[in-house]
Amino acid sequence: FNGLCELRGSGGPVQITLGNTPHDITVALSRNGDFVTALVADQTWPAGTEAELQFARPATAEPITPIVWEATVDGMRISWDRPAADCAAVLDAGATSVLLIYGEADGTRLLWGKGRARAV
Repeated sequence: FNGLCELRGSGGPVQITLGNTPHDITVALSRNGDFVTALVADQTWPAGTEAELQFARPATAEPITPIVWEATVDGMRISWDRPAADCAAVLDAGATSVLLIYGEADGTRLLWGKGRARAV
């Protein structure tokens, strides 16, 4: 056994996805408006839950230190309330890639979403 395995169904190879598949997200930012948004669950988030948005330039551009916006987790809500100046800073940095990171109380961090940031 060499550590490689191929599964076959009746019609040929079977594709399997292991792990978490991140959601596609778009974060719309305005230079002249605050960014106020929330993710609302149907139950209370577990104690110790964290979330953040990480903004960066696309891989084809000169890298920057990611701009991180930590969320407020309260009850059933994960929310962000950022002033227009913070939105303008992301846009001015050319940060068009965004990751949504979910953290659990035990320190586990998951890529929950990925996509783009765009000006509106």
